[in-house]
Amino acid sequence: MNETHESEPRLLNDARQPRLLKANSFSEFSDHLRAIACDPDEETVWTGPFFRGHADANWRLQTTLERFNARPEHPYGYAPWKHDFVAYYELTLRARSVLETVTQKRWEGLRESWHFAHSPPNSLTRLADTDDGKQIASYLMYLRHHGFPSPLLDWSASPYIALYFAFDETTTGPDEVAVYCLRVNEHDANSEVILIDPRITTDERHFLQQSRYTICVGGDVETRFEFHQHDAALAGEHIQLTKIVIPSERRIHFLRHLDWMNINAYSLLGSEDALVRTMTLRECLLKGTGNGGFRSK
Repeated sequence: MNETHESEPRLLNDARQPRLLKANSFSEFSDHLRAIACDPDEETVWTGPFFRGHADANWRLQTTLERFNARPEHPYGYAPWKHDFVAYYELTLRARSVLETVTQKRWEGLRESWHFAHSPPNSLTRLADTDDGKQIASYLMYLRHHGFPSPLLDWSASPYIALYFAFDETTTGPDEVAVYCLRVNEHDANSEVILIDPRITTDERHFLQQSRYTICVGGDVETRFEFHQHDAALAGEHIQLTKIVIPSERRIHFLRHLDWMNINAYSLLGSEDALVRTMTLRECLLKGTGNGGFRSK
C-alpha cells in the first residue's frame, strides 16, 4: 500500500482538493476517524470508508501502472498496455505460465483477452461476480501484491493499517505523511471509479492487510475502454475524499501505538524479511526510548 513514488504535486484545482485534516498524535488521529465515521450524507448510499497511507503527503493518488516508466524520455513510457485494459490483460497473461510453473499456484479459467475487446467499461464492475471473473480478479490482485505494475489502487478497510504503511519506512525527507479516507457512491452511473469485490481467493496479504481495490476506467465499445487517472476520477461528486496529514517527526510515537495493536511489517506481510524488519523496529527504534514519541498530546 506504500511504494516509492515520484514526488509530484497534485494536479487537481483547489475546488477538487480532498478535505484536509491534521493530526499530531495518535489520539487526534483516532478522533478524526470517529468524526469521519459519523460524517456521511444520509441521503446517499456510500461504500466505505477505505484508507490508504502515503509516506509523503505530496504524493498523488496513482497506481503502480500509472507511475511505471512514467518519464517521457523512456522508450516504453507510452506503451499501449499502460492505458488500454485489453492490452494490459494480454501482458499479464504472458507472465502466467512462468508464475504458475515456479509458484505451483493455478489460475484456472482465465478468459482470453478478446472477451474484453468489445465490452463496455462497466463490465469490470462484474469482475468478481462470476467464477471466471473471480479468477481474473484473483490473478490481478496477486500480481499487484507482488510488484507487477497494476491498474488497481489498493486501500485497506483498516485506517490503522493504512497509517502503518504511511510511516513504515519514513525516516528522513518528507515533512509530512498522509492517510486518505475514501467513500464511493457506487450508484452513480457516471462514476469512473469501480470497486472490486474483495471476497476473492487470492494472495494471503490481501486478507492480512484487509485490502480493497479501486480501478478507474472509461471509454466505449468503439474505442475499447481505457484506464483513467485516479487522482482526477477521485475528485468527482460521487466521491468523498478526506486527507489526514501527520508530521513525519512523529513516526516513533505512531509506530509504538501500532505495534501495541500488533500492526507491523510481520503481521501485514508475513515473510521472514518482514519478521526481521519488525524486530528491527522493536529493538532498534522502540526499545529504550522511554516516553520518546509516546506523548498523548
